Amino acid sequence: MTLPPAWYILAYHNVSWEDNAFTSSIGGTIPPDVFERHVREAQGLGQLLPAQEAARLYASGEVREPMLSFWFDDAMSGVVDYAAPILEEYQAAGAVSVCSEFTSHEDMFWRFKLSYLNSIDGLRFVRANLRPLGFTPKMKLKGATLDKFSLDVVAAIDEIYQRFTTADQRADAFRIFAAADDVRSLHENGWLLANHTARHYPVSEDSAIELFDREFLECQEWMTALLNQPPMHWVFPFDRVRHRSTELSTVRRMYPDQTFVFVGDRPNNPGGNDEPNELYRIKVRGKLPGIAHTLKRVAEELRR
Repeated sequence: MTLPPAWYILAYHNVSWEDNAFTSSIGGTIPPDVFERHVREAQGLGQLLPAQEAARLYASGEVREPMLSFWFDDAMSGVVDYAAPILEEYQAAGAVSVCSEFTSHEDMFWRFKLSYLNSIDGLRFVRANLRPLGFTPKMKLKGATLDKFSLDVVAAIDEIYQRFTTADQRADAFRIFAAADDVRSLHENGWLLANHTARHYPVSEDSAIELFDREFLECQEWMTALLNQPPMHWVFPFDRVRHRSTELSTVRRMYPDQTFVFVGDRPNNPGGNDEPNELYRIKVRGKLPGIAHTLKRVAEELRR
């Protein structure tokens, strides 16, 4: 397969040999051996580059062949333990999106709380808590909590999470995320580090657009202190295309120096993206058949 010249950013979450109660209902965990096969496959499809270098070439318009890089959302510990050593073998340091409240171990991802409660048959209590907020028994919580997102929804989930966990359990659960020192080490080893908001709320949607500034700026301050430099890439959590707020373009213009990162499932072409200060990524879905199948579909759409 021949890919057209462009920057192809392959998007992942975690690389680990196992899921746990906090991640099993979410998806996005890929075994290290499968990930290594993906990296090897990418090497045969174009120029495999560190995300930092590819970003520099792309910004300068120097995209004369297919360039491929790897990007991980949420800064999970498996990225440090498994993905980073694999990418180091290929001299292809990746990019990672950081949520400051998770990496600082101050708050657990609200979706992971739902996943854990699902594993202990606790969702019925969550449903009871959400009923006054307009949730009905037939709603699937994974989608409905996004469709009807609010801080009250987050609080309702947290109340049940606190009730059915101990302080020790909650503290131990943060092992899912890379610690701040590990994130700093990735940065020192050439990884691109991006701002993924403080708490992974859907800030690109109408339900949370009013939290856009608070969530990105809080994470920006924390990451700047950690890295001694501000991250220049801001990554939208969830990025549900059909649910993007009509106010998003207006809000984005308040931050002209930032590059905004979407999923989008499309490659990046100099002059071909909707706006110059944005990037798209290609979500690698499932463990098989790997990335060639995914990129073939993307390449075919690009040629149309």
